[in-house]
Amino acid sequence: SGQFCKKIRGKIFYFGKVDNPDAALKRYHEHCRDLHSGKATRVERTDEITVAELANRFLAAKDRKREIGDIEAATFVEYHRDWVFRAIDHAAQPGRVPGFFVPRG
Repeated sequence: SGQFCKKIRGKIFYFGKVDNPDAALKRYHEHCRDLHSGKATRVERTDEITVAELANRFLAAKDRKREIGDIEAATFVEYHRDWVFRAIDHAAQPGRVPGFFVPRG
């Protein structure tokens, strides 16, 4: 995955990219006490977005357009259906970043 990780209490936690070991170690030290004690169940992401979050943001923007009449309800339904299938397809193939998830410059 290109990430530094550690198994703590039977669960794998990711702390940062291999190309930035100092930041990963810092992040580990920020969370290690809570993770080892069981108080925390996950490490908050600061600079990353999940596929689900991306899909939700996209659909929320399209829903706002539907509400003000910029797109038809049927178009929103198509967006919803297509993004759900794309998110499922992406989740089934870890490490793959399809073109429709890559930001345009």
